[in-house]
Amino acid sequence: MPLMCDVYRVLKKDGSFFFSTHHPMVHFEPSESNNYFQRERITEEWDTIGQPVQVQFYRRSLTELFQVIADAGMYVAQLHEGQPDAIMKERYPKYYAHLSTRPNFLFMECKKLP
Repeated sequence: MPLMCDVYRVLKKDGSFFFSTHHPMVHFEPSESNNYFQRERITEEWDTIGQPVQVQFYRRSLTELFQVIADAGMYVAQLHEGQPDAIMKERYPKYYAHLSTRPNFLFMECKKLP
């Protein structure tokens, strides 16, 4: 993936690159291929800014994500699957219940290999 190679190129020796991506298991069940290891483009409609917006992204397996990072000369220093803050429970109980048991995103910190 060219992006990760560019990140490696501009990352300082002891620097960190943080990013988030969809958790690969989130869209596995509705997957057209029904194959976890098949990279797929997903299209969804999100309403996070007051009006519906079509969003497209790729679902990749954890194996592919980690391989792309390694191929660029980096490693994953930290990985978090994220959990909702307790304040969300009061404001959006339905979403809180869902996200408390089914993570939607991965949060990664990557560093250059020594």
